Amino acid sequence: MTDEELRHKKLSNKSFTEHQIWLYSVLTAVSMSFFLALIGSGSNFLIGTFSVQVCIFLFTVSLISNATSTFIIASHKDTTNGREYIKWLNESKYGKLFGIAIWSFVASILVLIFVFSILSTILFIAGIFIAVYYVVFKSYKEYIDGI
Repeated sequence: MTDEELRHKKLSNKSFTEHQIWLYSVLTAVSMSFFLALIGSGSNFLIGTFSVQVCIFLFTVSLISNATSTFIIASHKDTTNGREYIKWLNESKYGKLFGIAIWSFVASILVLIFVFSILSTILFIAGIFIAVYYVVFKSYKEYIDGI
């Protein structure tokens, strides 16, 4: 099998679209569970502090954008040709929404951790940078070198 055939086979696999649906669905569920936990904690849970208000706002944005992204991807997925799906995903008018969905979730988790501990926030940020470096850049470089 040639490199082009292998690349086409990976992109034609419907698992990419299924993973996208799962990702946005999970982020929607986690965002919703934040509000359920907030309701269950009672009204005295630091609600008046600025960082908690920012956290509530970011989780609201995350909940709305991730739920919308899940619906959009589920209704537009092309299960027979992943290559066309990726092209649509990159060129669609929804591209910014997908970015907002992911980054609002990460930011809301970051602010939530900040509410409890500044040291944990610093460790979280360092962990994100390390994960991005090793997962994204190293894996991508190995993939490109293998082709």
